[in-house]
Amino acid sequence: MAFNPTMTMQQGPGLVGPPQQGNFPMLQQHLNPYGQPSAYGDQPLIKPPYFNWRKKRLNLVAIFISLFVPWLLFCFIFYLNSFKWFYKYPFVCFVITFLALCFVIFLGVKAIQAVRASTEDRETRRNTGYEPTWLVFLFLTSLLAWCLGCYFGYHNFYNRMDAFYGLNNLGSYSGVNPGTHHGQQLMDAGKVLFEPGTHIDFSKSMSFRNNELYCIAPIVSPNYTLAGAPGSYDFWAVGTDCCCGDTVRTASFQCGEYNNPSAAAGLRLMRDEQRPFFRLAVEQAVGAYGIRANHPLFFHWVQDPMISGEAYNWEGHRQFLIGAYAHFGLQSILVCIAAVIFSGIDDK
Repeated sequence: MAFNPTMTMQQGPGLVGPPQQGNFPMLQQHLNPYGQPSAYGDQPLIKPPYFNWRKKRLNLVAIFISLFVPWLLFCFIFYLNSFKWFYKYPFVCFVITFLALCFVIFLGVKAIQAVRASTEDRETRRNTGYEPTWLVFLFLTSLLAWCLGCYFGYHNFYNRMDAFYGLNNLGSYSGVNPGTHHGQQLMDAGKVLFEPGTHIDFSKSMSFRNNELYCIAPIVSPNYTLAGAPGSYDFWAVGTDCCCGDTVRTASFQCGEYNNPSAAAGLRLMRDEQRPFFRLAVEQAVGAYGIRANHPLFFHWVQDPMISGEAYNWEGHRQFLIGAYAHFGLQSILVCIAAVIFSGIDDK
């Protein structure tokens, strides 16, 4: 019988015919999808994994930008609204702050456009490695940084730096005698050095409560007990929530350096919203003790007004540094969390 090349073996020995499905699993295993034997011997073809190196590089850039742009924005807004520029040119600072907000809004617009574009063209997003999720994250954290910078900047200026700059703009006086000088003579006083021996008359302390406790006590001359009461008590030591009682004749004054025998100076009260309540406390003292206070001036009782005034400046800068470090830590944590979450997103 002549050999026919189209004939193949059938099942069983000595039989020829077309091969049956499943009779040669090993042969089928070594055939590629086109029915030809593998060119790599007995090993089946394995598609090598695809590494999108560009995507990884872009992610590193996105992480770097998302870490530093919001932090620098926070530091800039915090500093702008805390220090001398805000004291001298508040309107300019408001304009610059608004322009910074416009930049944040611009990031938000670009984030929305990127999300829409990635939704419409996922194939392009996979090929380019472009991830709008980082742009959304950058917008949200930048908006948070702007808000925090405005809040803490104004808070720092209002509670510390405003008083520091205001005191530097007022006058400094030395050798002031509370018994012979009058409040009208020192209306522009910021830092006052009284005569040695000047002290607080704790027996005439008084307080007024309006949420906070506003405490006052008159500053009297060294020979107060011999020369008698002055015609008008115009110099008062003040403080908030630092006296033991809030009823008539029971307000034990314990504000500032009240227990320092070397203290004989005053640092002017700079909080305008507190001044009316201290005036009410003075009126109570006038009615309770039968004294006069024609032009009362309010001071924080200190030993060295220069050092105490400079303390506002040091504390303001210290709060700025604390805020900058704290925000950098917060931003770092947010970036790490976002990186973990975004790496788990399967872009299909």
